Amino acid sequence: MCGPEGPVRNRLLPSKSRFVPPPGARTWKMSVFCAIVPQVAHDGRFFTRPGSVDFHVLRNPYEGIACRVIQGIDLARGLVPLAAQTRQEEAHLLALRMKTRAEAAQIRVSEAANTGDAFRYTIDLVKHRGGSTIAAPSLPAPAEAHFRKLCGSEGLTLLTGNLRSHMNRIHTAFTVADWGISETGTIVLDSSSEDVRIATTLCEIHVAALRRSRIRPDAYSLEEDLDRLMKRPPRFLAFISGASRTADIERVLTIGVHGPLEVHLLIMDDEDDA
Repeated sequence: MCGPEGPVRNRLLPSKSRFVPPPGARTWKMSVFCAIVPQVAHDGRFFTRPGSVDFHVLRNPYEGIACRVIQGIDLARGLVPLAAQTRQEEAHLLALRMKTRAEAAQIRVSEAANTGDAFRYTIDLVKHRGGSTIAAPSLPAPAEAHFRKLCGSEGLTLLTGNLRSHMNRIHTAFTVADWGISETGTIVLDSSSEDVRIATTLCEIHVAALRRSRIRPDAYSLEEDLDRLMKRPPRFLAFISGASRTADIERVLTIGVHGPLEVHLLIMDDEDDA
């Protein structure tokens, strides 16, 4: 394929994507008939069909895979940048795709500036839902002390240990996720601690905070991290893709049978000044 100034060596990006070319980039539009055109249904699943697709051809240092926007699902935000892009830009793109995929799995996604902001979000949520307790196991001592002070000022009880004796009191669980998988919107949480398993299984609402730098493109990107983790004494890893749901009985979908009714994901900046 040739353009006004010679061969076009970069990728083709669909014209219906929200991708905005960099200032000064040379672009022109063309229509291509494809035997297989990638599409996305309203529930986030892929399907294909033959058809004609309008493209913008870009001569710029970006490349990646983008799909057309169907019913509000914008997978163009999942562009994979070249090494020329900064880590901050890459983390931003991964976070956008993480948000899109997580919301497709009915996870409620928000942003938090830091850990303190995530604590305040959780407290406001518990008060709004009429709860009185928050279980937050495995927090570092300074963060736990700060969270306990915030909860005390709002009349809430913070549970951090020996949760087996408080199993019937847990309203909301707060955890800091180890990783996020943007391809599926999945939260990965080291649940080797019994208190973490109790908190995230028996709560009504699970709030998970996730740093942008901990978001990975896909599960394969976690191979080395998980390999190192699993070499330690027995581990329990939870891959969470939405609230607990089952349709075992007469194919009637029921939410919250084996876990929380709601999952909230807070994507946090890496600079933490809580």
